[in-house]
Amino acid sequence: LLLLPIGLNVFHVVPEACSITSFPTPYSLLGISALLVLAVAAYSRWRVVTFATLWFFITLLPTSSVLPLKVLMNEHRLYLPGIGFCVLLAAALCGPVRRRFPRGALVAAAAVLALYSLGTVERNTVWRDEVTLWADALRKSPGRVEAHVQIGIGYVERGMLDAAVAEYEQALRIYPYLPQVHYDLGNVYLRKKMYLRAMEEYKRMLELLPSSAQAHYALGIAYGA
Repeated sequence: LLLLPIGLNVFHVVPEACSITSFPTPYSLLGISALLVLAVAAYSRWRVVTFATLWFFITLLPTSSVLPLKVLMNEHRLYLPGIGFCVLLAAALCGPVRRRFPRGALVAAAAVLALYSLGTVERNTVWRDEVTLWADALRKSPGRVEAHVQIGIGYVERGMLDAAVAEYEQALRIYPYLPQVHYDLGNVYLRKKMYLRAMEEYKRMLELLPSSAQAHYALGIAYGA
């Protein structure tokens, strides 16, 4: 993604490797090993390469090691490690590339800046709000519960209650055992003054999570209404 930032996604779906021999795990291990060998080999003559490579791996360790994470991959985890990539790229363009091809290095640097700038502007349109962000994620990771739920939240914030209902119901069709989604759906029905439907959703949440104080409270409001 750092080399070629195409297909950026707020919610990547990453297949879990069942064994160390399953594709593409061996190639990933080979690539990581090659980078670490490069970092060690470059220490005596070109320490900036060693620094940049080790910076990348060390700053990535807290979110990509033995700590259990709910989401396997997030692009924002590359923000700090990405500094190492930028240093390495700059060192290459300002070092051997510039010495051999001075004009080529300038053109390459300008091209990188232009392409990355255009990509940033384009990506900002996706991050405009909750709906545009998660609609983009749903196109790239279809059938994911999380995207439907988050788009539903965005629709509620916009006051688009019917659209929110459709997204919440789609999420529950994919996976019905989501107490919070039943609660959120009940709240939308409550705002639409569909009190019986709201009570059904609150009761469903209580079936899944009997100790939920908020569901009991919301159910009381629905009964009162």
